[in-house]
Amino acid sequence: MIKNKIKIGRIFFMMVWLIISTKSVLHSQDSTLFREYQSIQNNYENMPLLLDKALKAGDKELAKTIIGDYLHNYLDKLSLDEFATKEHIEFLGKFAGDIVSSMDQVFQWFYKHGDKIDSVMHNDDCAKHILVNFIIRKEEIIPKVKAAEQNGSEPDWAQISRTIQNKYGKNYINYNMVSSKMNWYFNKKNYPQYVHNLTALMGLSDVQKSDNWQSLNQAAWSLFMYSQQKDELEKALTWIERALQIKPEDYRLIDTKANLLYKLGKKEEAITFEQKAASMSKEKGIQATLAKMQKDEQTWENY
Repeated sequence: MIKNKIKIGRIFFMMVWLIISTKSVLHSQDSTLFREYQSIQNNYENMPLLLDKALKAGDKELAKTIIGDYLHNYLDKLSLDEFATKEHIEFLGKFAGDIVSSMDQVFQWFYKHGDKIDSVMHNDDCAKHILVNFIIRKEEIIPKVKAAEQNGSEPDWAQISRTIQNKYGKNYINYNMVSSKMNWYFNKKNYPQYVHNLTALMGLSDVQKSDNWQSLNQAAWSLFMYSQQKDELEKALTWIERALQIKPEDYRLIDTKANLLYKLGKKEEAITFEQKAASMSKEKGIQATLAKMQKDEQTWENY
C-alpha cells in the first residue's frame, strides 16, 4: 500500500511537472518576442539584439533557443576569417559555453587557431580560457569527478590527465587538472591539498603582471584561512603586495595583508596595517579583528 502511494505520488509529481513545463513552453511560444524571433529566422544579424530582449524579459526558453540557433545554424557555418570578430568571440564567452561541444566548428577555431582568436581580442591565451579549457573540463573532467563522487572514491586523476593529453596535448593538462583538484579537495575539506593546488594554480601565471587585484586578494585570503605553512603564507603575502600595487588604498587588501602578517607572527606590523584598515572602514569584522590582534587572540578559524 505504501509503495502504491509512493508510485502515485511520483506519477502526480511528474504530471504537475509536465503541466508546468508545457505551460512555460507554450507561454514562450505564444509571446510577442517568440513571434518576433519567428519573423527574423535566418536573419542572424538581428539575433543578438533579440537575445538581449529575451534575457531582459526573463524568457529563458526563448533565450536558449536563440543561442542554439545562432551557434549551430550561423556561427558553426562561418569560415575562420568570418568568425574571428570580437562580437562573435564575446558572444560565445558570454552565452554559449553550456551549449558548445568539442564537435562544434567554433570549438575547432578556438582550439586549432587560438593565436588568431587571441590576436583579435588582444589577449594572450584568450582562446584557451574563454572556451577550450571550459569544454575540456565539461566533457573530460566533470563527468568523471561526478562518477567518483557517486562511488565514494577519488577521481583517477592520472587517467583523466592521460585522456586530456591524448585528445588535446600536454599544454592543456596543468591548468585543468590543478583547478579541478583544487575544487575537489576544497569540497572534501582536505585543506592542505586544497592550498597546495591553489598555490600551484597561481604559479601557472605571472602573478606580478596580473591586474586582477580581486583574484589576488581572494587567493591570498584563502591561504590565510586554510594554510598553516610559513612558506605558503609568505607566498600569499607576495600576492597581496601585488594587489596593493594596483589598488594601494583599498582597506580590504590592507586587512588581508595585516592578517597574513599576524599569522606569520609579525604582530606589531600586523596591528599597524589593521589600524589603517579600521580607520578606512567601519566594518564590524575589521574592528573585531583589530581587537583580537591587540589582545593576542587568534584571528582565523581552525580547520
